[in-house]
Amino acid sequence: MKFNKLDFTLIIKQFINVDKYRRFWQILFWLVLITIAYLTLTPRPPNPISVQHIDKLYHFVTFFGFSLIFYIAFKKLGFYRILILSSLLGILIEFIQIYIPNRGFSIADMVADCIGALVGVFVAHRLISQQSDSSNKQSE
Repeated sequence: MKFNKLDFTLIIKQFINVDKYRRFWQILFWLVLITIAYLTLTPRPPNPISVQHIDKLYHFVTFFGFSLIFYIAFKKLGFYRILILSSLLGILIEFIQIYIPNRGFSIADMVADCIGALVGVFVAHRLISQQSDSSNKQSE
């Protein structure tokens, strides 16, 4: 069976169906949150690639994924509330890291977290909006 772009898009849109898979996305949210807390608050962080400033990419990707999942799982909280909560998590983690051995405070990490959160919430919002638009067209 050959998949084309349209088939893949339909699969993704079905999977992010907020009502049908809400419990899955909420469980995934909590698992990701616990994983982020563990990885960011342990004294010896994993660093699989030793490229200068690669951690900023890790921060961006982490908060992109986290906020995307957060938005899909708890869409009713709204775009701005989820964006603010995701960003505050990144900022709070940086302040807590001041007190953890082998960790440190970084404004650049906070910026990467906040940009990742913004892009993640925006992408999730667009995906769900497109899904809603196509559902409305199909029901007409």
